Amino acid sequence: MVSRPSFSANEPILRAGVSLEAVRAALPLVDPEAVLIRQASLLMRRTWAPGILAVTLPWGVYAHPRVMWWWTSATHDDDLVELIIHELVHIQQLRSNGTATHAFRYARDYLSGRSKGKTHQEAYVGIPAEVEARALAHEIVTHG
Repeated sequence: MVSRPSFSANEPILRAGVSLEAVRAALPLVDPEAVLIRQASLLMRRTWAPGILAVTLPWGVYAHPRVMWWWTSATHDDDLVELIIHELVHIQQLRSNGTATHAFRYARDYLSGRSKGKTHQEAYVGIPAEVEARALAHEIVTHG
């Protein structure tokens, strides 16, 4: 078995100077210290659409090697912390709605966008769960 790098979600939050308490207040069902960010395997990444940097599953977050490089190189901390908080919002959504309900709504909203003639990217960015994750992550990073 290949060992892949990983780190706890709280680490980039602290390194970027974002309040861990603000994250906890906004996401009460998520403990950033308990969420592990793992490098996604090549096989897993082959199922991702182009441009995807991380995927949240009920048991953790899987990230593109570029994200892992951001962490180990201490570069792109602003991008990294916003991405990590974005993924923590998805964990909150999964826990609030239940995995099956969240997955159903996510797929339904994406397919609805596609059926209206939107491109993949337009349908993806319009998914309400993605809109919420982007907005809340940005709010926490800039004001939290």
